[in-house]
Amino acid sequence: MNSQLARIYVRQFKNADDAAAFIAASHVISERISAVDVKYRLYQIQDDPTMLYEIWEYPDDDSMKWVQSSMEGATVVPRTLNPTTNAYTATVANAFDCEE
Repeated sequence: MNSQLARIYVRQFKNADDAAAFIAASHVISERISAVDVKYRLYQIQDDPTMLYEIWEYPDDDSMKWVQSSMEGATVVPRTLNPTTNAYTATVANAFDCEE
């Protein structure tokens, strides 16, 4: 997949247990979005286990909208965790993969 867009969510949870519950729930996301090309990464900040960075990469705007609509109202990720969330949409300015 040639990623052109990214959606970045910065999630701050009230405690590490809530962040861990979000991580556990995120493992079933792939079942909901199997009909489209997407890369999904979830990062937990080492110095602050209550903070997660969720990064979705898409080939185009249509794929991003499809994923957003299929995740809308999903009970896959518990909404009761209620993190403070900031979301950003970005275009790829530069990308490379290095392998030895």
